[in-house]
Amino acid sequence: MVKVVTIIPPEPKEGRATSSMGTKVLCDGKEIGGITNLTVRFDAAETIKAEMELFAYIKEVDAEPHFFMRHPFTNERKEITKIVFEDGTWLKL
Repeated sequence: MVKVVTIIPPEPKEGRATSSMGTKVLCDGKEIGGITNLTVRFDAAETIKAEMELFAYIKEVDAEPHFFMRHPFTNERKEITKIVFEDGTWLKL
């Protein structure tokens, strides 16, 4: 699936250099909020790449968390069901 990303810089102010503050980024016409940094790369032999850093909004969610990690030998994604501490005590997740 191809996504169209549009980057709209703010209108320049007379007598001032254009600031990046107020730049809007749209993905398929919908604005992406919370962007704190945007880097666009134009490589001669590749497609245009945009890297975005986003501010994480913390919202209260009523849900059951599940923790996953990759197995160090097989690289399989595994769910963590308990944590065992150095002293032998453990916590069931």
